[in-house]
Amino acid sequence: FEKTWKNLLYKLDERWAAKKCDKIFAVAQAMIDQCVSAKIANREKFKVIYSGIELDSYKNCGRERNRIREKFKIPSDAPLVGAVARLFPLKGYEDFLPVSAKIAKEINNVHFLIVGDGIMKDDVKKQSENMGLKFHFAGLVPPEEVPSYVSAIDVLIHLSLREGLPRAVVQAFAAGKPAIAYRLDGSPEVIIEGKTGFLADTGDIDSVAKFAISILKNPQLASALGTNGKK
Repeated sequence: FEKTWKNLLYKLDERWAAKKCDKIFAVAQAMIDQCVSAKIANREKFKVIYSGIELDSYKNCGRERNRIREKFKIPSDAPLVGAVARLFPLKGYEDFLPVSAKIAKEINNVHFLIVGDGIMKDDVKKQSENMGLKFHFAGLVPPEEVPSYVSAIDVLIHLSLREGLPRAVVQAFAAGKPAIAYRLDGSPEVIIEGKTGFLADTGDIDSVAKFAISILKNPQLASALGTNGKK
């Protein structure tokens, strides 16, 4: 009940604010569709401006791959799955853990690198240890260092349940890495399914794990997806 009246209050506030605006910018078409559906304003008042990203720092980030792996004592040839997201509810870690367990059953010596910090860190760390998973926590890193960390992974898994435009996916593509995400909000506007990565229905951890395993077992597929993403 509380969530219902809070959502209604937010919608009323947004509708009032929209009347004062000449134009409203959104980071994804999905956000506009949701706003129009909620009767915030007419579609003509909205415009998509995708989040910008500084690409220069990604051009030579591959040189940092070994340095990052050595920092966390991850073997250079070990499969490495990454997540770049705050350790907060709705950012997908509730599903990332069981997905990781499924991947670990099929992929020998697989490691997982978490870039981000937050209130769920201790819980995720404890759960991963109890599950016998090889998790590494980078913590909160400066934006200019994100390319180095992304360069070290083989595939990004981004399972956020509330997203505008998933910048982590864009960053992965800039570094030439494939990505997997849920088919919601702005993710389908970033991932070209089967060309740069894969999309799964929300909560479908079996499909997420299957996609990740396929990428990790097939270097040619991983390379093709990463190359397409960078293009």
